[in-house]
Amino acid sequence: KGFAGKYSPKAGDVHYTTAGYEQLADQVAATMEKVLPHKTSRSAGASGPLGNSVIPREDFKKWSRWYQEDGRTQVFRLFKGETNVRNTRANAARIEAFSNVSWKRGAWHEWSGTYTIIKPHGAAIFQAKNNIHDWSVQINMNATGDVILNHRRAEDKVIATDMVGKPFHIRVRDNGQDYEVYLEGQKVGEGSYARPEGTTGFRWGMYVGHSEVDHDAMIFVSGATVDAETASDAWNPPSPASAKIEEVNKR
Repeated sequence: KGFAGKYSPKAGDVHYTTAGYEQLADQVAATMEKVLPHKTSRSAGASGPLGNSVIPREDFKKWSRWYQEDGRTQVFRLFKGETNVRNTRANAARIEAFSNVSWKRGAWHEWSGTYTIIKPHGAAIFQAKNNIHDWSVQINMNATGDVILNHRRAEDKVIATDMVGKPFHIRVRDNGQDYEVYLEGQKVGEGSYARPEGTTGFRWGMYVGHSEVDHDAMIFVSGATVDAETASDAWNPPSPASAKIEEVNKR
């Protein structure tokens, strides 16, 4: 739901389940009402775990342990001890959404969305990622709820501290060479990373990487939008006709 354009959600490499987790869904809904009592219907549709290479939207309920949607808010979860089971890569737990929009160096593309950290854990929560040259910029959270701008070719920068339960809006622009990052409408960083081959796209959710998931983690992302045509679209994007879940095959 809620993408301005044609999107496929992507994610994965945790543990597979064949049934929805209704009790967890109720717990998440209760948490959202407490943390976001005035939430509006503006979010993206997306995500998935491992076990299958492609999961259609009608099967999202089978993966609700790790991913749920409430209106236009996406709920991403990882649980203590979960690891990649799709291949031999150690740890690498992740649950991520992505857009089908990808590009080479040239025109600018933009992602925007509002994060709320519920259960913090060290992880990347956003990436501009090239399929050959890997990521150019990441936004990370740590176990205390700080938000870090992670440049591939520059010093990292803490852009917000103690953000558990406090919604914050992120906007990222990328043209396949250069990028800009905004927090609450203010530019907090920019940089450049050459990506002469492949294409770049946006990903958001949680990716723990080589570290272990040593406690449960959960974040909300509301109003996630790629290449909104107007400012109002970025806050209230239309819904697509369909979406699917795919796994990340490699990093």
